[in-house]
Amino acid sequence: MLNKIVNQLRIERHAQKVTLDELAAKSGISAKHICNIENFKSKPTIETLQKLANALGVKINIQIIGGSDLLEEESPKKAI
Repeated sequence: MLNKIVNQLRIERHAQKVTLDELAAKSGISAKHICNIENFKSKPTIETLQKLANALGVKINIQIIGGSDLLEEESPKKAI
């Protein structure tokens, strides 16, 4: 999922014709770090992804599906 988000942000940056230096100035994240993120050499935090998305004027939607219900179903039930 992380790779999908990074890839979409990279696609959006290219679509908007924003350079790494421009994105760095808008987001407060160095161009080198953005380059490493886009080339999957660095794993960004959610906060970093949010800063990049904000600088590009897009939103990130992350959903957790299943949560505790899924964990309970996978765990063996204990007899009382």
